[in-house]
Amino acid sequence: MNKNMTESAAQLAATLSSLQSLYNKATKDNTRKAYQHDIARFLASGAPLPCQEADVLKYITQVCQHLNPKTLQRHLLSVKHWHITQGLPDPTANPQVKQALKGALNTYAQPVLKAEAMTEKGLHQVVDFLLTQKNKRSIRDRALFLTGFYGACRRSELARFHWEDLQFVNEGLILRFRHAKGDRQQCGERCSIPAGKVVNHCPIQALLDWQRASGYHQGPVFREIFKNDRVGEKGIQGQQVNRMIQKRAQQVNLPNAGKISAHSLRRGFATEAFRKGASLNHIKRHGRWKSLKTVLEYLEDARLFVDSPVSVFF
Repeated sequence: MNKNMTESAAQLAATLSSLQSLYNKATKDNTRKAYQHDIARFLASGAPLPCQEADVLKYITQVCQHLNPKTLQRHLLSVKHWHITQGLPDPTANPQVKQALKGALNTYAQPVLKAEAMTEKGLHQVVDFLLTQKNKRSIRDRALFLTGFYGACRRSELARFHWEDLQFVNEGLILRFRHAKGDRQQCGERCSIPAGKVVNHCPIQALLDWQRASGYHQGPVFREIFKNDRVGEKGIQGQQVNRMIQKRAQQVNLPNAGKISAHSLRRGFATEAFRKGASLNHIKRHGRWKSLKTVLEYLEDARLFVDSPVSVFF
């Protein structure tokens, strides 16, 4: 009897472990981390979990004046997700909670801060500067800038690239995105980058230069580098990508360098490709955007004069 109970307990534990693994894979790592961060903020305010509608209303009134309404909205989404995964009623579904959140959005709404789009001229300015720096860090950063821009990459994608994801072909390069945003079934997505005509500005040549300098042909592409210029085994993190791009933009005094971030490469690619005549559908497919509306939002600045009705007068 005891033996059977022990075996049943072991089977139950194995089943629960398998289920937990499936639950974890149902949510992206970044999304799960955001949920955990938001829940920690919610608990730090003194709110309990599980909670009632009154607790959520109290939280809204506590933080609405100093927290971006969009961030508050995400916090409530995390609270909702926590309760649903626990099989508990959702306290944020209450009409009073929804009305209070709407009031906070209307009262304390702030302009969306967009990353400055990196122009191709600015990109080349950074790359030309890096070519003058004779060290492995500059070789790596040159490859990262060019790959990030022409691949319309997110910072998380740049941090996750492995050499096995890069396929060098006669025409150029095929990038494979194993964990692309929106690819919930993990099927993988691809984009192609033709070889550049100017060698110094060609992302394929930059990657080959970095591969040769780093000495690695497998594992993470963009790796940490120590002060003695030694390349480490670990790949860089998304936040490091952001800081690296900001630092390089400031070093060459790019206009609005303070607004440059990793997202500037992706936004800049869409803007520059549109200005040079690429179709919206081609931009959408290359950047792995699911919605054309999202692409149009990226192109808002580039379209300001193109779509202006005033142009008919001149």
